Amino acid sequence: TCLICILVMIMCKFPYLQIPTDLTKETCNSINDILFGIAGSYVAGYIFYLLTILFPRIRRTSPMKGIFHEYVRYAKDELNDMLRTLFDRFDMENLSLTDLVSHMTKDAKDGGYNITRENCQFILIKTDEALSLLRYPVSQVDFWDVEELEEIKKLTILQLNITTLLKEKLYVKDFKTVSWSKEELEYLVQNLLELYSSVLKLYERLNTE
Repeated sequence: TCLICILVMIMCKFPYLQIPTDLTKETCNSINDILFGIAGSYVAGYIFYLLTILFPRIRRTSPMKGIFHEYVRYAKDELNDMLRTLFDRFDMENLSLTDLVSHMTKDAKDGGYNITRENCQFILIKTDEALSLLRYPVSQVDFWDVEELEEIKKLTILQLNITTLLKEKLYVKDFKTVSWSKEELEYLVQNLLELYSSVLKLYERLNTE
């Protein structure tokens, strides 16, 4: 709008620039009045938005995100403890999917793996505990930025993948061990790692604000 106003003013006030136009001075003034009116309305609306929406939202968001930070920290610590228990040594910077899978079980037969029911239940319980800590922050959608909402969406999908897979495996209750194929176990481990990574990113974003 401002650029259009400037162009019209140039066309009206500097005819020696030889800008082709059939507009009269009265027409230019009318256009100027209309455009400045639109620009002024836009500026007034933006100021109204700042005073009534943006600034109050920032004032509400700042303390709330401090609270969310603690929820996310607890969830991060729960997942970290779970991964360290499962894999003995856990380092996000030096991950090997094959090594992590081998840490979960020493019993491998014909490309398949057996994991104790207790370990499967442990993963299910710890994952649910971690995500239950995030249910309140996640429910406050209007406090999150778009990138943060993407992480929340991602971790929700990952948690659903993990829960679905484990419940299917734990459906049969007569066996002390649960049989896994290599692909299934790698899929589980990958989802666990991505879940932790997503919560960690959310924690780091909150930590910088």
